[in-house]
Amino acid sequence: MLLANTDETQSDRYELEARSIVTGRVVKEGLKQLDASKISIDELALRAWATKNLLEDFARYQAFYSSGLVPIGDEYRRSLLDALEQGAVPTDLFDVPQNEAISLFRDMVTRYVQQCAFDTEHGLDCYLSLRIRHGTMSGELRSASERENVVTRRSKESGAYLPNTHWAATFSQIIPRDDWETVEDRLFVFSGKLDELITTLTTQFVQIRRPEKPEGLFEISVSPLQIYSLVVDTNDQTKFEDFLFSLNELFWASIQTNLVKVRDYVDVAYREQILALFDGLEQDLRFDARLRPLADAVLRARNETSQAIDQVRDWFELPAATSNLAFGLEEMVTISTQTMQRFHPDFNPSISVEAEGLPKFQGALNLFSDIFFVAFENIYKHSGSPTPTVRVHFHYESRELTIRVTNSLSESLNVEQLEEMVGEARVKVQSDEFLNLVRREGGTGLPKLA
Repeated sequence: MLLANTDETQSDRYELEARSIVTGRVVKEGLKQLDASKISIDELALRAWATKNLLEDFARYQAFYSSGLVPIGDEYRRSLLDALEQGAVPTDLFDVPQNEAISLFRDMVTRYVQQCAFDTEHGLDCYLSLRIRHGTMSGELRSASERENVVTRRSKESGAYLPNTHWAATFSQIIPRDDWETVEDRLFVFSGKLDELITTLTTQFVQIRRPEKPEGLFEISVSPLQIYSLVVDTNDQTKFEDFLFSLNELFWASIQTNLVKVRDYVDVAYREQILALFDGLEQDLRFDARLRPLADAVLRARNETSQAIDQVRDWFELPAATSNLAFGLEEMVTISTQTMQRFHPDFNPSISVEAEGLPKFQGALNLFSDIFFVAFENIYKHSGSPTPTVRVHFHYESRELTIRVTNSLSESLNVEQLEEMVGEARVKVQSDEFLNLVRREGGTGLPKLA
């Protein structure tokens, strides 16, 4: 503010620039925080579930322990710790007598780990859908090709890829129409194969493995040895909170093993498939010297997509400690908008935010980002324009924050059809059905918001 005080005639401009610099830094910090929080669960909600559903069983187990019914004692504990230190576990350590106490303990561990994985609102699969599979993956891997106008989107009516008007105009005076239509058909094939690879990654591989998702890269299981190692640390004096802490550690240890596997797949096998697709297109285009500008664009998109794959790979890390930085509502809207623009460069809305008098929120960035990403992505897809007018209004009363997001619509849209789609989604949200839709992709934006 030194310049503002020195030159009063320019004070307003200097103050505006200073605030812009501060806001830019805050937004940058927010974007970094979001990139580090793709893998998550709602631990508070899951602890509440455990208290409701496991506390009574935990008390029963401690009663078994007090009665001497737990067949794992100090000798087993010493043998297990020695074996783990030496890195070789003899098979006799798996030979633990089974009784009601061990069965009860195994059941508690398994139920909690499964809940962490599959809880429809608070589990890992929910957050994989919300923060990675639902639009984010496609946006990251498609954005370079969209910037270079190598791919187009599908028509909502026919499902066919829209004409590539950018390159059609570029080559209109150079290439005969019949020749251009052949090239455009090749671009349509490329768009389809790229989208197929992205869809396969999200719907088949970035999934928790189960019968309906047999290729899922996340395998959630608990070995007998992991259970027995928890048994030796749990006695009749163990607090339930400490037991839950150990269960959380066990869950995240399992996830860490899976994350290494996912990163390796994305970094090697998946990268090879994507880059081979670009290389094939570029080679086809290089045969015609007239198409050199398009071939160069494909090469740029290829290299940027490889960098995007690096970004996707790095999403699959254990959640980092979140910053204690507090964000204002307008700042969080800006962060969410910039996140969208990373994936959809042509998304350039005119946004007004009404949040006068409301304080900054600490530890709420991920929550609000989830909300606004879903809202803005639906605006991008369904408003009929990449430059809509958007109004975000916040109202706080009686300890309840209401968020209302409205946007303009293109005159070419069938508003009645859109209203019908929204009505159907609202019916699902008002029933229990929406909880089963949260973990799915495609037409599940409103259930995810709910």
